[in-house]
This record gives sequence, structure tokens and C-alpha cells, in this order.
Amino acid sequence: MILVSDDEIIDAMCLLMRAGFVAEASAAASLAGALKLKEKLQGGTVALVITGGNVSRDTLLMAMERGVKGCVDYT
Repeated sequence: MILVSDDEIIDAMCLLMRAGFVAEASAAASLAGALKLKEKLQGGTVALVITGGNVSRDTLLMAMERGVKGCVDYT
């Protein structure tokens, strides 16, 4: 288990949008956690469940705004 911030979740939502997915915050939290642990996970197989039916308008707009400005680069 790992703790992620709201900003890390929004960044993860933004990255998912750039890949063509709309995800709710709880699903993006798994990506945010994986990104935070990327060095430990590197070289392994990782599966994340991404869902999307419950995104509030405000949260989606925040993630979209970050997408326009550019998401944090996690590569």
C-alpha cells in the first residue's frame, strides 16, 4: 500500500487522458501509486484496473486543464 496525493491522482488522470482513457480518481490512484513505485516495479509485470463512470465535472476539468498545460513527465 502507498499513499498518493490529490495532485498525483490528477496527474495520473491527465496521463490516462493523453493515452485516450477517461478514468475516475479512484482508478487513477492505482496508476499514481504505480508511478510512485516505478523503480521497485521496474522489470516486473504490473496490471492496473482502470474504470471511468464516476468522474465529476470539476475533477475532469482539472485533469483536462493539466493536459493542456502538459502533464508531469513520468517516463
